Amino acid sequence: MKFLTPTIACLMISHMKPYLREALESVTSQTRTDAQVLLVDSGRWIGKSDELSKMMGKIYQDYINHPTIEWMFTGEDENMHKNICMVGYITNKVIEEGLIRGKYFCTFYDDDLYYPQFFEKMAGYLDNHPKSLAVMCIEKRTEIKEDGTIIEAGVIDPKEPLSGENFDCTIDGMQVMLRTEILKKIEKPWFVEDTANCCHSDGIFLNKVGLVTQVDYLPELLCEHRATPFSTFTPTIDSKDQGLENQIAILKKIFKNC
Repeated sequence: MKFLTPTIACLMISHMKPYLREALESVTSQTRTDAQVLLVDSGRWIGKSDELSKMMGKIYQDYINHPTIEWMFTGEDENMHKNICMVGYITNKVIEEGLIRGKYFCTFYDDDLYYPQFFEKMAGYLDNHPKSLAVMCIEKRTEIKEDGTIIEAGVIDPKEPLSGENFDCTIDGMQVMLRTEILKKIEKPWFVEDTANCCHSDGIFLNKVGLVTQVDYLPELLCEHRATPFSTFTPTIDSKDQGLENQIAILKKIFKNC
């Protein structure tokens, strides 16, 4: 069911990662469903016949008609990431164009996971605390090696509410949900677009949030940030990158349904 006025707007940015399937499964299996999932895809796989592009095409076909997902393409060319932080550029564009319809807003990426109650618990907190403009949970961190080995890398647990400019390299953007109205209190650009600061884009944004309001603390583990062989700060992965075919062969064994 698509909601004309969903409660939750979740922005999901995708850059040629076959882990997208698991990320999508994590949002489509949420226990709370009054959500709009904006999936913004680089589309670099379209019209290509390499294995990674085929994987992306299969994921697209499997999810394009899902009632919660609104799939969009950036139309970016292969050189854009050299001069601009695509995460920042895309997020700012989505906000500027008024594509976010939910009263609550969250964002994550195509190799991360939300646990099934992320929407329910985070949005539920904001429902029950009308004066709260933002809330954060506990995040698990894992690393997936090229051979498929999964390494536990601990958790990010703020342990208390935070405010001010103390978010960058302290918590991760995906463990926060905020009221969309807060975006009007922050001058654009909301996210940095220069490549030099791209890897800190979410932290810098949360610093801006922290100057406007306190981010409350929900002491529950509700999401997982995964570092994978495809993880990257700025480049859109190209199928011609060195060593990529080896990674694809490994991933095909892990994600047999791709």
